[in-house]
Amino acid sequence: MEVFPMPDEQAPLTLSIPTAAALVGMHPHTLRKAIREGKVKAAMVGRVMKISRAELAKYWREIGGGDLFQKGNQGDSHVQ
Repeated sequence: MEVFPMPDEQAPLTLSIPTAAALVGMHPHTLRKAIREGKVKAAMVGRVMKISRAELAKYWREIGGGDLFQKGNQGDSHVQ
């Protein structure tokens, strides 16, 4: 994947399921299935299910995808 610079103050801490799935190149149904199976933690925020950047990165490493985000000065700042 390409690296997309994103200043820490602009990087969202949580992502919608479609956005998270798009970041890792999988279908949203696949990510929702992993959530249902307990492989990924997510939370309902109003009517939208959200996943944290840290949880997405953890799941991506567990399924063999490597590091998803590069560390910046204050945490994850770039998408690989």
